[in-house]
Amino acid sequence: MGNIKRKSIYSFCLLLVILAIPLIFLAGCNQSNNLFEFGLKTDGSYSIKEVKNKDVTSVEIPTTYNGKPVKHIDRSAFEGCKELTSVIIPEGVETIDNYAFKDCSKLENISLPDSITEIESGVFDNCTSLQYNTFENGNYLGNTNNPFVVLISGIDNSVASYKVNENCNVIYENALSEFSKLTNIDMPYSITYIGSNAFSLCTSLESFTVPNFVKYFDASWFYYCTNLQSITLSANIELVSIGYMHGCNSFSEFNVYSTNSRFTAKDGVLYSKDLKTLLAYPIAKEGNNFEIPSYVKEIATYAFNGCKNLKSLTMWGTMETLNSGAVINCESLHTLYFKGTMNEWIELDNSNLGWDHSFVVNKVICSNGVLNRDRA
Repeated sequence: MGNIKRKSIYSFCLLLVILAIPLIFLAGCNQSNNLFEFGLKTDGSYSIKEVKNKDVTSVEIPTTYNGKPVKHIDRSAFEGCKELTSVIIPEGVETIDNYAFKDCSKLENISLPDSITEIESGVFDNCTSLQYNTFENGNYLGNTNNPFVVLISGIDNSVASYKVNENCNVIYENALSEFSKLTNIDMPYSITYIGSNAFSLCTSLESFTVPNFVKYFDASWFYYCTNLQSITLSANIELVSIGYMHGCNSFSEFNVYSTNSRFTAKDGVLYSKDLKTLLAYPIAKEGNNFEIPSYVKEIATYAFNGCKNLKSLTMWGTMETLNSGAVINCESLHTLYFKGTMNEWIELDNSNLGWDHSFVVNKVICSNGVLNRDRA
């Protein structure tokens, strides 16, 4: 009889343990999730908006929340976690926003998944304890299976040629800055994102072709690349940020893959695919006059920025939109030939205030007369 009782008690206890296992697991998940504030994105996925305990020493980011995938780490999510030493980011996370781990001065180890496609500026600012994985001439961050997901920085900047690891997805901001002798960069097809100023002050670089899977082109990559002459945009570029290509005083030509659905280039000038918007005129393009084609209806902001050879522009009366700052820093450009009447020009000029940001165009020669613009 005693044996029967003991067996019954044992069976009952075993049943309790079995039933408790899922509860313990769920409690662990909830405890992990309670560490974070989550944000719902427009695609139905979640982001880590903030860690609630700034004194946390190690974190493992969950793969899901409320049954939906966690794909993003938001701006400044872990900023100032001065005791944080270890972070595991799971497969499925795709983007890390600005300053996400800024000032995590004790952070030594961070596991970045192969799914990472974008890392914004300042993510690792003042992360002075980070331990890197080295491949040839570069410091990388990654995971156990692929240590080379992100190229953080080059090591020896005296080289003329640079090879990025074939498993790298992201080139971090300033990664190859001041590689002044660099003439060739060998990048794999796996690259999806390039950070700001990645190739700044590469003063020997003459040409650059954007890797095929990169979707965003940023002219700031080439800050003061004084010998850069041509850039080729690949098929998958969806967005361009031209701004002012500071110090790129030799740049004379854009090229675009014919299979790109959003952009095209004609005679070195960058346009929207339908040719209705002129996006960028190269700083050092030859010729002191440029005739904007009649099919162009809009001039983008900074389209003519710092153009050192231009003295005059020719524009058709069919132009519709001149965006603010469309012409800026063009010190020799003073004359506009307008293929329309004075009244048409006055109407266009008045409805597009600020298009000539530095106000250097002081004479407009129309089909029926000349207008002198007041520079005051």
